[in-house]
Amino acid sequence: MFEVEIAGEIYDIDGAKEYYNRYMKTSADWLNTGRKDWNKFYSSLTSLPEPVKFGTSGIRGVSALSDTPTLTPLNAYTLGVALSRISKKAVVGHDCRISGFAITSALVSGLMSGGCQVHYAGYISTGNIQWSVRTTDADIGAMVTASHNPPPDNGIKVFGSDGIELSDEKTSEIQKNYLEIYNTFKPDGRPIDYMQSEIPEIAGDLLIIDDRIKKTYIDRIKSVFSGSSDRLKRKMGDRCVVIDAGHSVGSMYVPYIFGDLNVFVIFGEMNGMFPGRQSEPTEDNLKRLLEIMPQKNAYLGFAIDG
Repeated sequence: MFEVEIAGEIYDIDGAKEYYNRYMKTSADWLNTGRKDWNKFYSSLTSLPEPVKFGTSGIRGVSALSDTPTLTPLNAYTLGVALSRISKKAVVGHDCRISGFAITSALVSGLMSGGCQVHYAGYISTGNIQWSVRTTDADIGAMVTASHNPPPDNGIKVFGSDGIELSDEKTSEIQKNYLEIYNTFKPDGRPIDYMQSEIPEIAGDLLIIDDRIKKTYIDRIKSVFSGSSDRLKRKMGDRCVVIDAGHSVGSMYVPYIFGDLNVFVIFGEMNGMFPGRQSEPTEDNLKRLLEIMPQKNAYLGFAIDG
């Protein structure tokens, strides 16, 4: 039996897949909604946000959900233009944080304004982005996430064509490009010279919604652990596995990877405010998992990070 607790209701495996598929199918529309938020932010600028430092795995800061944001859509747009100088094909996705669409939309606009083809993956895990950079022959992958940081935080992790962190040399090049572009902005955030004065439209045939990105990743995980899954089923007998999905994007992978096991999932709805528990799986945040495991006579318990 496979059961998922979503917003206080229990779904079977088919219901859970339908729930998560709605997110996958509508993420392109939500990206364009995010573009409106980005355009609104851009048009209301009265001062230029501070530049952010690009590290070996990208940038991170407090989003516009805070009164004192350090990571804004303009930072993301600038980084997108900088990345377009070293990439002509990118895979981009995001987790379910509230600020994710505005940040992703700005990043995609920047990439595309520099001529980079974008394979947009919508809601996706960081590991899936890393895998997909290699399988799509992309130059880079960009994941909009703050891992298990608090809800107002967000970030952009960038991976090379091999799916791992960029070299120090490449990081320095991107930081140099980022600052060069940043310094072309006027104090109100408008570009001075070569950059377009209007945010570019996301062209239909340039932005590719690539559904294969998740499927090939899930198939690969299942093939690697197929033998282990069979052994686990024999050891479990009639007992179950309890998975604390933590409201994360990882929750949508659970029915596809663990669907043939006896599983009970808690906090299965994707929610970037993490209402059931905070996203870092510390012992204090996993109290419900630890309480429910003996109630369900669980053989194992898992918690998803971020």
